[in-house]
Amino acid sequence: MLSIGLIILQVFTMWQPKAILETDGGTAHLKTVELKTTETLVTFEASSSSSVFPILSTAYASDEADIHHPLLRHEEKGTTITLVFEALPQTTRLFDIVADSSHRWMGIHSSIHTLQLPHARPRFDAEATLPDSIEQILQDNALADWFNTGSPNTAIRRQLSLFQDYVVWKWHLSPHAAFLLQRSHEQATMPITETPSHETTLHTETRQLPPLPMAPRPKTPLLRRLFKRKEKPTAPAEKTSKRTRPLSRFEQKMLQEKRKQ
Repeated sequence: MLSIGLIILQVFTMWQPKAILETDGGTAHLKTVELKTTETLVTFEASSSSSVFPILSTAYASDEADIHHPLLRHEEKGTTITLVFEALPQTTRLFDIVADSSHRWMGIHSSIHTLQLPHARPRFDAEATLPDSIEQILQDNALADWFNTGSPNTAIRRQLSLFQDYVVWKWHLSPHAAFLLQRSHEQATMPITETPSHETTLHTETRQLPPLPMAPRPKTPLLRRLFKRKEKPTAPAEKTSKRTRPLSRFEQKMLQEKRKQ
């Protein structure tokens, strides 16, 4: 009984694993994840033997702290592919697999429980500076390589909001960095509008983006706003072309008496 208990403790199986976002185009379905003390096994089921994604020696798994665990080996049996990585911590509940820039499974987790991440609040800041590491993270997660392959946007459009929350949470991005990430996704998924030419039937493809938001105005302290004197509205200047009102009879009589004096 003791040996059976030790074996159970040495293997943690992630039930019904699911990724927040997949960039493989649905060619491989994630089946099982086993977190052992010596190695981590991730098994995929490909739709066909010809749709197996390229398995490079540079592939790695990234845990919640973004520590990269390299690929040790892989095993293929028909359409079943098992990737064996260096052991991830058995407490891992969210991790990524990066086979290459176009084949990634981001935010792998158990689908039994609802995934709850803090919602990112992007904010534009014209004076913000980004470290080189953050710029690289934004470049990697902008999905530019994936969109450039001509893959359909509709496949992942509904996943982008949760994916942005995940990237901001995992890499502790600032609100301005979150804004740039969201902006890159909006640019990539913007529908292409076709404009007909005057003389030919050719069409030009243009992407029109909404203007960037204005930088926030400096806030006035609360006490100053409460006790600020309200300025009286200035009366509008009288028009010079206004006609003079004729004198009444009483005013004419008073004027005559004043002249007699």
